[in-house]
Amino acid sequence: MGDPRLTIEDNVVISQESFVTTGSHDIYGTMDLVIEPVTIRRGAWITTRCIVLQGVEVGENAVVTPGSVVNRSLPPDGIYGGNPARFVRGRWRDES
Repeated sequence: MGDPRLTIEDNVVISQESFVTTGSHDIYGTMDLVIEPVTIRRGAWITTRCIVLQGVEVGENAVVTPGSVVNRSLPPDGIYGGNPARFVRGRWRDES
């Protein structure tokens, strides 16, 4: 069935009305429950009204912009936005 854990490391911010789920259903077959872990690494910020779906890792110091849907893992130190969330730019001013 998979690993049902939700791991939230130190100094993470999950803002208002965001939704994090480790479960869904097998829509292509039996409709059985499918559970996969979610990991949100140290220093990440999930801003307001985001959706983080099962089986993803949000990298260290990553920022997810408001209203975004995270359906795949995001590397560290980036800003991501949209539906689905995509790389926008580096987190730090000296990156592009």
